[in-house]
Amino acid sequence: PVTNADVSAVTKFLAAPERRHLRCRKRGNTIAIESGPAADRIPHLRVRKLSPKNWGVDAATHTGRWERMPFQGQLLEVLPRPILLFCRSGTRSANLFAQASQR
Repeated sequence: PVTNADVSAVTKFLAAPERRHLRCRKRGNTIAIESGPAADRIPHLRVRKLSPKNWGVDAATHTGRWERMPFQGQLLEVLPRPILLFCRSGTRSANLFAQASQR
């Protein structure tokens, strides 16, 4: 299961100035990364714990579902690229996901 240490590591990663608009929360065996007001959350990504040291990444789609991404690895090694691709300030990840899928 996801531990408080896992959530703390992601929280520290998201504290960088360019990621300050993001936050995370534990949801079952995943850590959801989102933005926006608490009453109107915008989901961007979630990281799934596949094994004690291996994580997978899913991106939120415009239908409210999750699409698996081709990223796997240790938690802090797997986050930077999807965060850069799908979590720009002021954009919805679903729109970015659709744009990336068309390339």
